[in-house]
Formats: sequence, C-alpha cells, structure tokens
Amino acid sequence: GGERAGKRVRVTADDVIAIGELPLVKNVSPEFMQDFPIVYGNKQSSHLVRGVSASYGTMRSEKPQAGGRFLEEEDIRLRRRVAFIGSEVQRKLFGAIPPVGETIRVGGQPIEIVGEMEEKVQLSNYNRPDKYCVFIPWTTMGGLVDNRYVATFVWQAVSPMLEPKATRQVRELLAKRYRYDASDERAVNMFGSEKTNEITDGIVGGLKIVLTFIGVLTLAIGGVGIMNIMFVNVQERT
Repeated sequence: GGERAGKRVRVTADDVIAIGELPLVKNVSPEFMQDFPIVYGNKQSSHLVRGVSASYGTMRSEKPQAGGRFLEEEDIRLRRRVAFIGSEVQRKLFGAIPPVGETIRVGGQPIEIVGEMEEKVQLSNYNRPDKYCVFIPWTTMGGLVDNRYVATFVWQAVSPMLEPKATRQVRELLAKRYRYDASDERAVNMFGSEKTNEITDGIVGGLKIVLTFIGVLTLAIGGVGIMNIMFVNVQERT
C-alpha cells in the first residue's frame, strides 16, 4: 500500500496543524517565504516576508521592543493584515520614526505594523537573518502567494529530552498520511537540535585540537627561549 520510490512528499498546512496535535509536540508553525518590495511612503527596500503562526515567535525567540508585540492567534484566525518587522527593516524604512501603528505595502497590500524586533544575535539562520525579515500571519500570506504546500515548518517538542521520540511521532504521522515508510528519513528532511549539536560538537572538538596545538607550540617555543637564556648566562659565568 506504499507509494513508489521517488514520489515527492508535499506537506500542506493541514498536515502541520495535525502535527501540533501530537502529544509530544508543544508548538508548531507552517512557514511560507517570499521576497517582496516593502514600501513605506517614498521609501522602498526588498525583504524576505515570512508567513508564520503565533507560536513561531516563541520557538524562534522573536522578542518585540517596548510598545509592540508579535503575531497573535486572532491575527491568524481573522487573516489580519498585520506585520512584525526585523530591526534592519525598521532602520532602512523608518529610521528614527517609531514603526508601530504605521502602514507598509507588501505586494501592493496595506499591512499595519504591530511590533518591531529587539536586536537579535544569530549564530545561524536559514534563507535570511531574522532582522532582515517581515513576519505576517500565514493565513494572510495566502493573499500574496500560493500557500497550498508548505516549504518549511517549524516545531518544538514538549521537552528537549523527548525530541527524538517527538521526531518519530512527526515522521510516523506524515508517513501514514502519504503512505511511505516512516523510517525513510529522506522523505521529509528535518533539522533539529540533535543534528545541530552534532555539528556544534564537531566544531568545538576541532577548535579544541587547534587551540591545544597552539598552546603546546607556544609552550615549546617559550621553553626553548628560556633554555637559551639560561645557557648564555651559564656560559658568561664560566
């Protein structure tokens, strides 16, 4: 009853919502991404627009500055034309003007800004650092792009310790819906904290080796220098 090898698995927003109902999944959000010219008054700049859910802000630590907020569940349900903007978007379009309450145009549609991001340091990102992005409800994104299929979805396990089990639950759900073997990790690519830790551990291990080598080399050079100084002193006294 399975599908043929090579068939593409195309996840929909309904699939992502179903993932959110799994017992070991705490938060989940579909994500639709598209570059758009963002217009404010006579200023314009191109930025990546991300259509996401309210829980995305919690998972990705999108903290608003005072007086603003991230997207809320009512924004998603009512398809509100609201946006949360990154700090660099604010700087390019607004400068010293407070952006909250102002209206920008995305793809020709007016969208009200409800919050701007605090300065955020990112060691890694995908597609674009968050500070260069505009976040709108994924339901509203449907008026700008085709949101039938999800290119990316973000989810969070109820506990980091349970992430491997939660990953199996997510894979099993999608495998059941699209009739493929749940053990086939190539069907749906997932990149979680477990893989991140493997990469980080490799980088840290390599740095330790390099720093150890530099430390040993420095001590050896210092030791040779001290030996030469002592040798010269002994020669002078004898």
